[in-house]
Amino acid sequence: MAHPELSRGFHSVQVGFDHPQSLLVPFQLFDKDAAPQIMSTMFGKKEGTEVLSEPVKEWQLYNIYSVNGELRNWLARKFTSANYYHNYSVSIRLPSSNGDRLVINLQTDEFSIVGMKHDKLVIAVTYEYASPSDVLYHLLKICELHSFSQRDTEICIAGLIERESALFREIYQYFLHTSFREPGWDASNLGDNQFPNHFFTPLNDLARCAS
Repeated sequence: MAHPELSRGFHSVQVGFDHPQSLLVPFQLFDKDAAPQIMSTMFGKKEGTEVLSEPVKEWQLYNIYSVNGELRNWLARKFTSANYYHNYSVSIRLPSSNGDRLVINLQTDEFSIVGMKHDKLVIAVTYEYASPSDVLYHLLKICELHSFSQRDTEICIAGLIERESALFREIYQYFLHTSFREPGWDASNLGDNQFPNHFFTPLNDLARCAS
């Protein structure tokens, strides 16, 4: 096996998915049997996928999302008691804010945005990007479409982005309240780790779901 450490015994296992094919549905409109058909209608029929439904009780929502069926079956066999979470579900469980907030998680070629206005969920979406201008374009477009003020909106960034990067400078230039979301613990203590703490914040968010 490529990763023998996965064969160890674990007290608990939390699995995080970050697939963009996701729908947030109010409790009263959720129908588990109809979920696969809804996903097929919205995103097209994809062979070899499985549809999962995750309740987000804090918002009275179900998160319906598609995952690779082969991967899901392997996880079910390997970790029989694992809990499954989607990135959007984890992000909207963050502590509440009285103002407007855009929570951004950045990976190497895609990023997710969860937007909230006065504790009301407005948008949860994932985009691909190739340059800093791509990220900035989507941010500004969301602000235009959903009336987020560049002056007042809190921009909370985590994931694979450096403070000295062109991307961070672009965002900081257009939004007055831009900051990194820290994981709540000091990642610099992890051996010879040279990465900033906010690289690990999405992983910490997932761990907090188990608490």
